Amino acid sequence: MSRGVSGVLIVLGGALMAVGPVLDFVTVRSDIGAEPRSRTFAGFESRDGAYYLAAGVALALLGMVVLTLRSRVGRRILGSAGIVVAGFMTYGAALDVTSLSDLPRGVTGTAEIGLYAVGAGGILAIVGSVMALFTAQEVSASVPTRG
Repeated sequence: MSRGVSGVLIVLGGALMAVGPVLDFVTVRSDIGAEPRSRTFAGFESRDGAYYLAAGVALALLGMVVLTLRSRVGRRILGSAGIVVAGFMTYGAALDVTSLSDLPRGVTGTAEIGLYAVGAGGILAIVGSVMALFTAQEVSASVPTRG
């Protein structure tokens, strides 16, 4: 059962991370000049959009393998790989959100749904990967008897 839950969490997290770059990522507003201007950027307009998509697809595929894999060692390896990939991408999303406070004077940035989707997907994938890593023990097929 835990293999199924961990695999589903990784697949859902990867899918959410892959969808994030398609959505709005950041809205930048400039109060410099006579009239305020605002522009919203999608994830693929950022330098990290393609990385988020690739990592999301990789995590979704990794989760599907975890769902079908019976090998304890294989689940541990994939759980570790999922933690690394999802961890890097979640860290990148957190850096993208925090970098919005470093914009020049008169320019403000607001994180949009796509950036939060990438972060949330990364967190889901990390949780699923940790579950895959630590619940990778073999379950005995026999029922203990009293004797």
